[in-house]
Amino acid sequence: MKASVKQLKPYIPEKPLATLQAELGLSKLVRLSANENPYGTSPAVEKAVKGWNFAGSNRYPDAEAEALRQAVAQRYQLDPDSLVFSVGLDEMIVMLTRTWLAPGDQVMVSTPTFSEYGLHAEIEGAELVSVPTLANDHVDFAAMAAALTPAVKMVWLCIRTIRLVRWNHWQISRRSFNRFLPRRRS
Repeated sequence: MKASVKQLKPYIPEKPLATLQAELGLSKLVRLSANENPYGTSPAVEKAVKGWNFAGSNRYPDAEAEALRQAVAQRYQLDPDSLVFSVGLDEMIVMLTRTWLAPGDQVMVSTPTFSEYGLHAEIEGAELVSVPTLANDHVDFAAMAAALTPAVKMVWLCIRTIRLVRWNHWQISRRSFNRFLPRRRS
């Protein structure tokens, strides 16, 4: 077993929703930290699931996501071979960290954030560089730019529930952050 895995602290999951509701005395509770939807299932999603053709459900789906790959490539005028698809965010985090990180590399995050970013950096032997958010909970882009070093190989940003990743296996330049920084007025 990798030494980095042996040193991991065990994951402590959140309490079940019913338990948490009872403890807090609440009749309704939405855990945004678990990406729960307070509005329920979309009628369009419900209709699609109920109308799904189960004839091929005993087979694995296309692992290359060829139809999706071609549609995305055509829509955004991209090379289909440049696209990577995953089964959820966790798998994408694993693929990216395993591909790009080596022991001694650094991964930068704005905290608080999704714990999987730090977990998979640690598994790959990389160091987590945490930059606290501003008092208004916005990402402190200026502090992140100031904390960039050649050792930073990956930067994860969670901005309102939109997860973005920028990576470069050599280094991330300060220029890549310039578009996020406040404009200086003359």
